[in-house]
Order: sequence, then structure tokens, then C-alpha cells
Amino acid sequence: MRAKADRMYRRICDGLTPKVAEAFGHRRSGTEEIERQLRDAVAEKDWERAKRLSGPLAKQGRQAG
Repeated sequence: MRAKADRMYRRICDGLTPKVAEAFGHRRSGTEEIERQLRDAVAEKDWERAKRLSGPLAKQGRQAG
């Protein structure tokens, strides 16, 4: 149930302009767009694109930690 609500929340946020989203307190992370593309690639079972997109996310994760 929660996963379904999270997907709906992401869809709503994706539909907002950055200015409107920020006015409602939603701040986009630096990796949010890549994360969305990665979710789309996995949903489409496009493993090559998922592999290509996961590299930058893993690299940023190592730098942040």
C-alpha cells in the first residue's frame, strides 16, 4: 500500500513545475531526475540503460557517505 502511495506522490510531484513544488515545500534532490529515469528503465526492463544510470548514483553515494 505504501509503495502505491509513494508512486502516486512521485507522479504528482513530477507534474508540478519546480517553482510550484518548492512553494509547497517539496525540494528536489540533485539525483531525483536520474532516480526517476532509473525507475523507468527498470520498469521497462531496459537493463543497459539501468546499468548506465546506476553508475552516477553509486558514485554520488560513495562521495556522500
